[in-house]
Amino acid sequence: MQRECAKLLTEEQDRFEKTIEAIVKVLGKILSVSDPLSYEFGQKLKEYTHACIEALKLEHGWDLETAAALARIGYVTMPAILIQKVRAGMVLTTSERDMVTHLPEAGRNILNNFARLENVGKIVYYQNKNFDGAGFPVDSIGGVNIPMGSRLLRILADIIQSEADGTSKGKAIDKLKATSGLYDLKLLQDVTVALSSGPKKGRPIHLKHLCVGQTLVEAIETADGTLILNAGNRITPWMLKKLNNFVEMSGVKEPIYVED
Repeated sequence: MQRECAKLLTEEQDRFEKTIEAIVKVLGKILSVSDPLSYEFGQKLKEYTHACIEALKLEHGWDLETAAALARIGYVTMPAILIQKVRAGMVLTTSERDMVTHLPEAGRNILNNFARLENVGKIVYYQNKNFDGAGFPVDSIGGVNIPMGSRLLRILADIIQSEADGTSKGKAIDKLKATSGLYDLKLLQDVTVALSSGPKKGRPIHLKHLCVGQTLVEAIETADGTLILNAGNRITPWMLKKLNNFVEMSGVKEPIYVED
């Protein structure tokens, strides 16, 4: 009888875990359709988070990676025209700025609708909080009382954004270290170590053989040296389309190096 009860409990737990995994996939799909750039950002953030989990032996890895992938899930609540204005650097109205500021709260509210995602929601909620306690959300939480996952996402997100603007990873990290009050400097040092492991050799392939799901170990550039995709990106259908567009316009340097 006890054995049967234990089996039923195990089966129930398995079903629950599979349901949560399915929910996370659906949320990711919704984000990819609603705002592909936010989805791509989340995938890059997940890659960097995974590297930190492996190198630093961090606990609650599933929560951390899920929070990274869905860090911008709140964007599905924002009008497309506002997203365009933000990315174009246009002047926003007071109500628009308020909506952008509260995006982490919108993301948390979406995630809190599902059992098992409450901790993920909390990480997302505090992802933009300054280490000195300033910023959103406006509360008394600061320093190491900010969830570790949130402090990690704050660091990694800003590194990725700097890289997207054409800054090398090393210079991006140096820029973060030169600031005051924004980041957990001890965690930033740990992240520096985690992301500075020796370069992987990778496997050279031609663009026509590049497949969805492969991970770049070297950046992809146009024939004239313009950066297209940074190393570490996991190839998605949207990225393949982007690369093919560059081939037609200016050519792409080959071979491309991917993880073995």
